[in-house]
Amino acid sequence: MELGFGVQIFLIIFQALAAMVTAYIGIRVRRHDSEKEQQKKEKEIEEKALKHGLQAVLRDRILQACALYQRKGCITVSQMDNLSNMYNAYHNLGGNGVVTNVYLQVMDLEKDVESNDVV
Repeated sequence: MELGFGVQIFLIIFQALAAMVTAYIGIRVRRHDSEKEQQKKEKEIEEKALKHGLQAVLRDRILQACALYQRKGCITVSQMDNLSNMYNAYHNLGGNGVVTNVYLQVMDLEKDVESNDVV
């Protein structure tokens, strides 16, 4: 059985529309994937910047505290605890050996009785 001319035109148009819709959906999916990938890269860059920023702040704070304790020649137990917490966080963020050397020197200082001296 032969299809009429109108039906043939309808089928051709329908097939063309189906192909265009499929192509459009494919483009949207790829664009969405590309946007997700870009967002992922931006998030990784931001996380890296935050990590390095926090590491820099911790390094600065540790070195300042160590310089003070070295000038004083002693350190209290609570100051040691605070310094250790900062150092562990710094080290876990990938801190280097310069801070480690200074930190270890301060940990060997004479222990002072607890005072209200908080740095």
